[in-house]
Amino acid sequence: MGKTKITFDARMSEHTGIGTYICNLLREISKDPSIELKVICKRINSLELSGSPEIHYLETDIYTIKEQFDLIRYLPDDRENEYFWSPHINIPLFYRGDRLIVTVHDLLFYEKEYFPQSFLKSLYRDLFFSVLSRKARMIFTPSAFTKDELIKRFPVVQGKVNVTP
Repeated sequence: MGKTKITFDARMSEHTGIGTYICNLLREISKDPSIELKVICKRINSLELSGSPEIHYLETDIYTIKEQFDLIRYLPDDRENEYFWSPHINIPLFYRGDRLIVTVHDLLFYEKEYFPQSFLKSLYRDLFFSVLSRKARMIFTPSAFTKDELIKRFPVVQGKVNVTP
């Protein structure tokens, strides 16, 4: 079967919170000799990677239409051992395969008091969650609470969600 190939979108590695998650996760994944890693990042200065992962630089801002078109060139073939991992909800909407891994950190985007949103932003958010709930093979959450909230809002994800504190 060969190595498992993971294309990991690490463009948010410079952010606080999610950046720490990305850096720690990639540091550990890159140590696994059974994984062939391709990393998409803005810059590599904070990433401590082992082995020789394939590095691609992409400066495109997240949550943009341009991001969606720029990500297309990095999407893996739809082979059994190839995955695309998005550590946030800004998944590649044009990905036709079913080997999508997503981390959903929380559902704050749905808290109107916390994130007041325009109609267009709400529509964009709903599009991401709709697509990821259908296409994701695996969804990671940092807590049982987030897992339960995600399943309550999107019952179709039952069985796909794993808590990874």
